[in-house]
Amino acid sequence: MTRGNDTSLLRCPRCLGALEESAGNALRCAACAADYPSLGRYHDLFVESRPAPPYPAELAHLHFPREGLLAMTPPPETAWDRLFGRRDFNRGWERDLQALQDTVRQAGCCERGRAEFMKDDEASPAFEHQRREVRVKARKIMRRVLGATPAGSRGGLVLHVGCGGRCNDGIPVEYARAGYVNHGVDAVRSYVEEFLDQGHAQLANALALPYADASFDVVNYTDILEHLFDPLGGLVEAVRVLRPGGLLMLDTPGYASIDRSRALSYLEYALGRAFPATRRRRLVTASWDGQTFFHTEFTARELRRLLSLAGLDILSLDNETFHPAELDGPPPRPSLLRRLTPAGSWFALARRPS
Repeated sequence: MTRGNDTSLLRCPRCLGALEESAGNALRCAACAADYPSLGRYHDLFVESRPAPPYPAELAHLHFPREGLLAMTPPPETAWDRLFGRRDFNRGWERDLQALQDTVRQAGCCERGRAEFMKDDEASPAFEHQRREVRVKARKIMRRVLGATPAGSRGGLVLHVGCGGRCNDGIPVEYARAGYVNHGVDAVRSYVEEFLDQGHAQLANALALPYADASFDVVNYTDILEHLFDPLGGLVEAVRVLRPGGLLMLDTPGYASIDRSRALSYLEYALGRAFPATRRRRLVTASWDGQTFFHTEFTARELRRLLSLAGLDILSLDNETFHPAELDGPPPRPSLLRRLTPAGSWFALARRPS
């Protein structure tokens, strides 16, 4: 097995059979004979996802199979769009949808086809801002995880799904300080290689995790659900590798939240709560380092339903901000208005029933 990178928990991502070392430090499944090559310190265990679980009608809009995504067309502009000045937003939405569809035609509905050899620009201001923001997020994560874990049973194994690289290293650093052993998977080679500084990692698909059932005490699912064309399938996989009683820590963007720089946004939010048809279009794209990729967002109701369908008991679901200024001191107490109106992210902690 690869020195310094624990592979004892690994299973075939196709059939979950046991893996054996073969020529050239590759891994071979003893059950289906699939081969997984060595990429030096880690293995290529990326396979296409397993069949998607059935979605109930009220969540079908969150599943984006290839054919459905390519057939998407922009919804017509509404009177509410004109009232709230969404013309530029809608134009950008339409432009980015076209870019995403072009990428899907070339690479398919998986992050590997788009981003396997992507590298972050570590000299960019965006990279440093993200890294500082993640360090704030990491502290909030550990307060929740440790608060839900009896003192005598803290520590163990944590799997970071979509582990990211140095841009996100504040999260595994906090887990290690709390006594956890870090494992990670990602579809980006540079992220896997960078995560190896914090623990163990493999190139793999969040929709087909290469681990045995009930392997981990915690699954860290931050900044990943919004990238999945099959979010329920991703959560089902996360629960599969979680031990009974184990925790899933998730954060993901919120749909139709407040843009605090625009006073009109408060009215927009209030109307959207009462009349969902008035909301802006749901995002299906985002950009990072010059690339457009799949990136959606969720309401609290949708998240609760997804987590429940995956077999989890929700312990908390909160709205959070992760401002880098919190690194330099305690955050100011938010105003009543700020506490009543959500910012951009949902923070959920859930447990797999024992």
